[in-house]
Amino acid sequence: MKNNYLECVREYIVQNKLDGFIFFKRDPFGGEFCFEKTDAIRNVSNFSGSYAVLLVTRHDVHIFTDPRYAIRVKNEVSEEVDISLWNYKSEISKLQNVVHVGFDPMFAIESDITGFADHIRFNAVPNFINSIFSYADFSYISVFKDEYGDDIDKKLKKVTEYMRKSNLDAYLFGSESLSWVFNERSNAIKNYPISVGFVILFNDGNFRKFYPDNILNGQFEECIKKIKGLKIGLDAKFIPYQIVELISKNNSVHKIKDIIMSLKIIKTDMEILNMKTAYIRESLMWLRLIDWIKICNHKLGELDVSHKILELKKCRKNFFDESFDSIVANSVNAASIHYSPENKNDKIDFMVLIDTGTQYLDGTTDVTRCITLSDVKIPEYAKYYYTMVLKSHISFASLVYPRGTTGSELNAMARSALWNKHLDFKHGFGHGIGCFLNVHEPYISIGTKSSTVLYPGMIMSNEPGVYIENKIGIRIENAVLVEEDNDSNFFKFTTIDYIPFDDRLIDVDLLTDGEIKWINDYYELSKIILSRYADKNEIKLIEKYFIKISR
Repeated sequence: MKNNYLECVREYIVQNKLDGFIFFKRDPFGGEFCFEKTDAIRNVSNFSGSYAVLLVTRHDVHIFTDPRYAIRVKNEVSEEVDISLWNYKSEISKLQNVVHVGFDPMFAIESDITGFADHIRFNAVPNFINSIFSYADFSYISVFKDEYGDDIDKKLKKVTEYMRKSNLDAYLFGSESLSWVFNERSNAIKNYPISVGFVILFNDGNFRKFYPDNILNGQFEECIKKIKGLKIGLDAKFIPYQIVELISKNNSVHKIKDIIMSLKIIKTDMEILNMKTAYIRESLMWLRLIDWIKICNHKLGELDVSHKILELKKCRKNFFDESFDSIVANSVNAASIHYSPENKNDKIDFMVLIDTGTQYLDGTTDVTRCITLSDVKIPEYAKYYYTMVLKSHISFASLVYPRGTTGSELNAMARSALWNKHLDFKHGFGHGIGCFLNVHEPYISIGTKSSTVLYPGMIMSNEPGVYIENKIGIRIENAVLVEEDNDSNFFKFTTIDYIPFDDRLIDVDLLTDGEIKWINDYYELSKIILSRYADKNEIKLIEKYFIKISR
């Protein structure tokens, strides 16, 4: 496995008498996505998935990821890399010849390096990743105001009130929360318009912001060293290990759930309106995309579709960026949950799975549909799997549940349609969605282990799937808003995007009368809402693709 970065890492390991060096998919400013230059895992191993841990030893390379990437990791990494889908802590703990392990403390959080066997010793190596990958140039970053954000002073007041109730003298937070509180965005990271940096907020409302250059030139560190004897709150999930250790030297640090993220997951009235508007815009884009695919039919490859998606999005008002690189996969490739066409242009056989999202200036979107080509016979197995996923999707969208119901309970109810047929999928049922921020919002999840308690104003995805390796992958995803169900003690979901399902994939005989009614009601509402915003051509597409289904 020849790789200049790998050689540099190994050289450091030998020179400093280490047994290995461990890398995590971390942004040094607490965000969801990595800077491309600091994505050590991709640079060393070529693996492009959003989650992985990489251990380089003197003679071996080990990569650990989760089952979502089981197929993708095999396709992307060298045969010489040892691949594991198991918990990296237990697997590394079994390696008796690995004792002294280096890590860059700006690219790890506390929980990354705890929970190992007693013989493992971690050695912090500050500035290691910068020395190897040279990421220190931030001159390209342009920070701008979020014109659709709510009042900054009101947000700060809510945070400082919470701080005083918790007897906190100060609160330290990173990019995600900085961006929301101060209505700032930037071009720092592709697909992810956060304003990068840290903020120290004091309980009297005063604050100090630090951007990347302030951190690299030592201003941030000098400021922290001067803060002494305070009770400081922070969320250790979003603050790098190095900073937590530094601020803990002279202060009492209280590790709490991010105050600001707890506020922003419940959207304001303005944010809800903006998100609904963004999804209407996205839905009209989807109608044009579906029609283009149906017309082009047999001539398409995956990259062709990916390029067309971006072209159509750029025509929409308030477009800023995609919210992630679009997943475009033919039926077989779609079995890889987070498949990416990269530089391939595999031909679309009878169906294409498209999972795509957009960063509009007024909202963030995330939608998945499976679309068939017009004149191709659809296998019966495809109809079966698609319809079972659709049943699960409708089950979730239709849920009415009491206040206090957890994400794991909702997950079980909605997956039952699949479980009854011995089907399942290895990703969450839903995730939070930010407002012109992160497409995967922290502290909202619907899944097997989710403890999330939902409240009105939360927006999340509804995305069940089925993935049969070497055969087919199916996923259907809409965004839903949590609302009261005519009673403050019971909640429901309201779907906020309006995109047809592919009727050629639906086996109506597998649907109940109630499920058919749900689809037809959804179509009728979609037609009413989209018609208010559609141009003449889009009006025709609305009539063309929102066709009621019947037995």
